[in-house]
Amino acid sequence: MERGVFLKKNCIRWIGQAAFQPERLLDLEISLPPLDEQRRIVDSIMARLSVIERATVAMRSKLLALEAERLASVSARVTDHKTTKHGADDCLYEVTSGIGDEWKTRPVYGATREGIEIAKEKVGKHPERYKPVERETVFYNPMRILIGSIAILDDDRAPGITSPDYVVVRGKDGLLHGRFLYDWFRSPFAADFIESLARGAVRERLMFNRLTRGEIPVPPWPEQLRHVALSREVDDACSLIREQRKNLEALRPILLHAAFSGQL
Repeated sequence: MERGVFLKKNCIRWIGQAAFQPERLLDLEISLPPLDEQRRIVDSIMARLSVIERATVAMRSKLLALEAERLASVSARVTDHKTTKHGADDCLYEVTSGIGDEWKTRPVYGATREGIEIAKEKVGKHPERYKPVERETVFYNPMRILIGSIAILDDDRAPGITSPDYVVVRGKDGLLHGRFLYDWFRSPFAADFIESLARGAVRERLMFNRLTRGEIPVPPWPEQLRHVALSREVDDACSLIREQRKNLEALRPILLHAAFSGQL
């Protein structure tokens, strides 16, 4: 009898859904190679897994180094003597109007601690009220900003929409670049700014009317553009590393399958 058939027939009972009885494992027949062959297979697996792990650690270290480079760039700009502070309402526009019927042609975005992502939830009862998200638009969940749920729409993504409950802002051209605002917002340098302005009886939140009470460090425009160029290079490098790491992780199940199918 095939092992899969044996398992299904003898180890599973159907009572509304599948249930596994551990004691039935005692009846399961397993084909084993000689002990020396088992040891050889294990050694082969461990050697290959060790290579994968070392490469994964190296990639993780490189990602941290790239993010440190971006943070250093933010730090240099916000501490520069040429940087001035502006009230949020002086350097930002708030997007308040809904998208209207155009919502049907746009993807729905959400903000997470990792940045922008396609929203998991479908649009609500009034999709026309969803706010447009254009390029260089920064948006955040006011109820989750304290844990870093902030996002930006970069050039490589199509314009979309986001929840009407989100705060959506754009920097004023020539004064505050959306990408610099985003990187500063997500850095430790903005932590005190956010915490000092967030309010809420049950759960703290940061709406735009509270945001306007704070001051944002605004470097000279050319300095912001230099930071933006560096930040995009960091993004490109991080994306490449994450794709390589994803491909590397995919080797683990392939390696185990090869081992247990006699291909190692």
